[in-house]
Amino acid sequence: MNFFSKTFKPGGPRLVLVTLSVLGGLFCVYGYLTIRSLIWSPSLYIKNYDSEKSKVVISNLTSPEENQINYEGLSYVEKGRFLFNHRGCIICHGKDAKGGVRNPNSQSGEEIPALVYVKEGYTKEELIERIKGGIPVVAKKDTDKSEPPINMPPWKDKLTDEEIGNIVDYLFSIYPKEEA
Repeated sequence: MNFFSKTFKPGGPRLVLVTLSVLGGLFCVYGYLTIRSLIWSPSLYIKNYDSEKSKVVISNLTSPEENQINYEGLSYVEKGRFLFNHRGCIICHGKDAKGGVRNPNSQSGEEIPALVYVKEGYTKEELIERIKGGIPVVAKKDTDKSEPPINMPPWKDKLTDEEIGNIVDYLFSIYPKEEA
């Protein structure tokens, strides 16, 4: 039977079947993405970039001891900037920690917070503890809706205390000078 036959009737069981199939497919995809985002944790980082071959070397971030990088000649702030960019912070907090990554239904304007002004709300010690412990539960904007899909995992087992301290030094260094 085709759309041009005299016996074709729009709607009916076929329409219900197609509608349910589409909705079921969307529900499955959304459910998968929701569950995936809840268990997501950055476990990869950019270890090296070979500009001659335009090749990025990705490494598995399993423990601080297995992922040591030679920081010889870099200041604490430069090390922190390198770590921020190569250990995954940039993925959520944006380039130069300016934010812009969406996180639907989060109280922070439905975006992952920028870290440029983190110096206003935390001492270095508080920020170190916040990074080590992560943020497992992100406050909801609307309590009747689902959880925000992105939360911050704990980094205490992924980065050394020195590396976390370097990242904090970097974040404090990017606070706008004219507002300090």
